[in-house]
Amino acid sequence: MIKQKDYSACEQEVLAAVGELLVSQLAGRDELARAIFGALVPRFMGRYPHHKILTHIVLGQIEEERGETYLPNLPEKL
Repeated sequence: MIKQKDYSACEQEVLAAVGELLVSQLAGRDELARAIFGALVPRFMGRYPHHKILTHIVLGQIEEERGETYLPNLPEKL
């Protein structure tokens, strides 16, 4: 299992902003999106809803680019 660091609230906010920016750059980059997904899957394997959210966020970028909807029933707030 990947060792996770305890981040402060400020660090979590910055990491989330970096992640959001990077995810927005995945559209049209299927190979990169799948590589990122593959690298992160072990961290969230067997953890619901984490794994589903990871799939929606990362692989959903591929589906959006194609005009498809991936996991359309994801709740707005978790």
